[in-house]
Amino acid sequence: MKLNGENRHILCTLDSSIILGDGALVGNNEIVVSGYKSDDSGDSMRWIPVLGAVSLETGEFREIYALPDNDEQLPQNMFMRGVSDTGFILEIITIATNPGPDEPSTRIFELSFDGKTERDLLTYTGSSCFEKHNGKELVYLRFEPNGVALCRRNSQEEQEKVVVDNVCALPCIRETDQSFDRNSLYIVDFLDNYVLLKHQYDYRYDAAGHLFIGFTQYAINLDTGEAKEITLANDVMNDVNGVQTRKPINIVAKFGDSLLVDAVEEIVNGKTYRKTGIISVQDYLNSVPAYTMIQSPIEETLLGIG
Repeated sequence: MKLNGENRHILCTLDSSIILGDGALVGNNEIVVSGYKSDDSGDSMRWIPVLGAVSLETGEFREIYALPDNDEQLPQNMFMRGVSDTGFILEIITIATNPGPDEPSTRIFELSFDGKTERDLLTYTGSSCFEKHNGKELVYLRFEPNGVALCRRNSQEEQEKVVVDNVCALPCIRETDQSFDRNSLYIVDFLDNYVLLKHQYDYRYDAAGHLFIGFTQYAINLDTGEAKEITLANDVMNDVNGVQTRKPINIVAKFGDSLLVDAVEEIVNGKTYRKTGIISVQDYLNSVPAYTMIQSPIEETLLGIG
């Protein structure tokens, strides 16, 4: 199918023994997809996570990798989390089925493009980490009893590198009575050599019963550990339920040294409207609101200002 939606045609037809997931990567004239294949060799049919490729020329499907059975035959899910110069970044979540305190375990590893070599990057249980791959290495937050460590690791390294011992102790981190966990502090993006962290620092009701939810964003240099708050934000008031939210300026896309962002966001009659703008990466990192706004007549009409 062309980018404008024309010239649609069937590329590949799979039998009912294979179910495709929602992940896809394009390269080497193939579409690489994750999914599941059925296995009825045991007492009951099981679905095994697989990684496969569909040829853009012939439509032929080939299997690259199938997840081996675990010893206890626990349910497992597999997700694609990116691609590096040397392989696919895969995430395996193993789900405990017995009643009790057991939590899901997560394994992140790099699979070579030929599907033959696995290189472990990170293993953890429950919600003790939050990770994101930037195309070169895995960057992750490790939530520990005494703080939150920011770490990095690529497939060529035997050990992780600690960028910041305790993110919570950085001078730029806002004071908060909220706990630090993967729901309140998480990785959202990468800019140059910085990782961007989003932080929910406030959740409170005022005397009139109106709710305020406050988010901010930090940029941490992955080489030096230097950190700063990015104060660019929209204060959005929901005119239906009275909830006010402070949101960091959302990055829509990156191109060269510039960013396409949601420079203005507001809610009118319960509907969210956004006006986009362009800003340089350096101005964004330095919290300078030097936007070049993109005219949007349709949006302005909807907002009642056109």
